Amino acid sequence: VDAENFRIQKFDSSGVYVTKWGTPGTGDGQFNTPVGITRDASGNVYVTEEGDRVQKFDSSGTFLSKFGSLGSSNGQFNDPRGIALDSYGNIYVADRQNHRIQKFNSSGNFVSKIGYDTSGSSDSQFITPSGVAISTTSQYMYVTDRNNHRVQRFLYVPYPISTTSPATSVDQNTATLNANLLDLGTTTVTQHGFVYGTSSDLSI
Repeated sequence: VDAENFRIQKFDSSGVYVTKWGTPGTGDGQFNTPVGITRDASGNVYVTEEGDRVQKFDSSGTFLSKFGSLGSSNGQFNDPRGIALDSYGNIYVADRQNHRIQKFNSSGNFVSKIGYDTSGSSDSQFITPSGVAISTTSQYMYVTDRNNHRVQRFLYVPYPISTTSPATSVDQNTATLNANLLDLGTTTVTQHGFVYGTSSDLSI
């Protein structure tokens, strides 16, 4: 994500430039400061913007779809940041200024959320969550809870979402992994289960 240039740049595994896409603006395929990025098993790319939406592109940067609008209702965003997918293609978005994590199915339809739509410091509450990551080796989701200076871990059930699925598939079971982090940003989980987060002063 090349935020200040309003574009996505793609490189191969050796760091060699491949392609780019995006221009400043609010149209399809344009960006208002892209900030979060992830990809699915088919190579499609999902990008969050500082404004109010998630855009989906194919691996070449061709616009496919979008979801989200400005607000605090289910399915709306106020400064979405981190984004992650589970093994079934469900999409998790850190909705920073709404102080919550929202879950969507692969079509971008709202499924459930964690957080109480207001900031707080209790378990399962957030103050400007900025990053979200899904472990591929366990049923855990990790959230960087930026202004609480911590990472919270949640147990989730990664089953496919359908119209007959329960409304919520994320249990409110949480663990604080580190309470001494400053200005947390993104979070990622490796294939071996290691959790990494960025901080202005140190990393985990």
